[in-house]
Amino acid sequence: MKKEIGLSGAAVLLAVCLAGCKGGTPVSATAETAAQDPSAETVAATPEPVVYTGPLYEVTATRLDGSAQAPHFDQVYPGKSRESRINYGGLVLWENYRENNTLVAGFPQYTNIGGASGKYVFTDADCNEIQVAQNDDYLEFLAGYNGYRLFSCGPVSEAALALYDENLQRVTTTLGYAPVTSGYTNLFYLGLTSGWQPMWKVEGDEYGFMNLYTGEWHPLPDGIIPASSGMEGSKEAGTMGASFYSDGLAWVCKNEVSRIYDASSMNFYQECPVIGFVDETGNFAFRFDELDAFAGKLVVDVTGFYNGTCMVAGRQDDGVQTAVEGDNVEGRYEGLDLEFFYEIDKTGAILREVTYDDYVAFRQKILPALGIRDPELGNYALYHTDSIQLADGLTLSVDNPLSATEVILEEDLGGFTLQDCNGTDYPLDDYLIRGIYVGDDGTVLMECTDTVEAATAESAYQAEQCTAWYKLNYTWIAPEGYRVPDGTQKNLSSQGLEELWDYEADIQYVPVSLLQAEDVHDLVLTFTTPAFTSSYTVPEDSFEDYSDVAIMGRTLGLHMAVLSQEEVTITAQWNDSQGNPHQGVYDGMLSLKETA
Repeated sequence: MKKEIGLSGAAVLLAVCLAGCKGGTPVSATAETAAQDPSAETVAATPEPVVYTGPLYEVTATRLDGSAQAPHFDQVYPGKSRESRINYGGLVLWENYRENNTLVAGFPQYTNIGGASGKYVFTDADCNEIQVAQNDDYLEFLAGYNGYRLFSCGPVSEAALALYDENLQRVTTTLGYAPVTSGYTNLFYLGLTSGWQPMWKVEGDEYGFMNLYTGEWHPLPDGIIPASSGMEGSKEAGTMGASFYSDGLAWVCKNEVSRIYDASSMNFYQECPVIGFVDETGNFAFRFDELDAFAGKLVVDVTGFYNGTCMVAGRQDDGVQTAVEGDNVEGRYEGLDLEFFYEIDKTGAILREVTYDDYVAFRQKILPALGIRDPELGNYALYHTDSIQLADGLTLSVDNPLSATEVILEEDLGGFTLQDCNGTDYPLDDYLIRGIYVGDDGTVLMECTDTVEAATAESAYQAEQCTAWYKLNYTWIAPEGYRVPDGTQKNLSSQGLEELWDYEADIQYVPVSLLQAEDVHDLVLTFTTPAFTSSYTVPEDSFEDYSDVAIMGRTLGLHMAVLSQEEVTITAQWNDSQGNPHQGVYDGMLSLKETA
């Protein structure tokens, strides 16, 4: 049985240090111009709107230096590499980063350009460094809820959890116990909300659930574990590798093999049957093997409970067999052998039979319903947008966002504009912005290139790591009584926005390289996808002369960006040095193949 025990680096959330903006709420934008005397016999007439066309805000930026600074975003999301060029494709809205002001951002403290010291620095949402716990060389922030913060406090081999209250006083520690985690989903937030975290007791090799607030331990019977491979092969439905409490119940599994899945001769995983659900006393609420409706059947996957019901999936108990993952066999879903899908209540009674699609839909909504906004980030989520109403009358936008209907030069992406509804521009160019992250309360962090450090870097890669972080400050300065026009009020909702990872997954970069192009002029490249066609006229100064290198000569190197993962074909039109027209295709072989 494959067990995921301890803290998985890819599943651990290192949240962002986002700073609060004290001056971002324009009280005077909505306040009345004068207080009214309640004893007066006459009521003052509604004042005429204040006419004003000047700047609405005073905008400054504060560099975040020292130990309390914004995190290095390249290190925030293990397993999710970020290419800085993507930042110019739009803005990033960070949802729920200041939940009850409990966010603690952890990031590696760099001692030099080349690497980290191994120590994490933690700050609150206002960029004030906070000191937490012993063994801080290994501390990693996992989740925050209702003023409490959960950390790991040891290397993976000695992993334990430590819980701190809003005053940063340690409440409990799980030394001697290791959390049972999911390699694909950050479930620590659910451990905080319910209080119960699945754990493995090192001494005695015992599984159970521990209350993170009291330290109370509920061991499971021998041979029962709070984990299951379940629908690991079903990417559509996701995977719940570790159990969690929802509606007061948590599923547990037999620690024995019910099916072996072969993805290849060198890769396989094993599946365990779900034995039933335990309540918050640690006792079984019900067992499937004690219910007549499940006689002779194995439940191999569950969703967890929501609003009193749960979806379960399984098959007949036909003994341990080997199934080849991905086989297109009737009754298999994404490589899994499944014969039934039921909706059950909290006694295990079958309410109705459902379809696989019903099952997937239920699973996909349960984590968001429980507060998990992103499976890997936990109770935080990132969204993509081209423009955002930062404050009343103040809009932050991307100058040249990547369109879904054109192919453009990567270098043409980018630039940011901060403008109010009166047409006042607030220049941001001097900061060499690489990306902007906006918190859902209006806090703005700008990732910039540190030109001083970059100038001393030994390589382009090291120069890329020379990052300076700034917090954008904006203070309302419009006259008393001025109101911004309707439709320009602050709006930082993520509703309707695309998730950042989905957006980045759609971006494709198409390189175009030509060698020995001495007789190629007035070049027009046409990029065609199944959805659209876009043309790009190549400026003559895009070509470079390497005539001293025989193999190169007059060369062209372009990096085009397209918001599509569909195949892109490239045709070309050009003139030779005599003005004669030519047509051809670019086949990725460093030359143009003439067709006419």
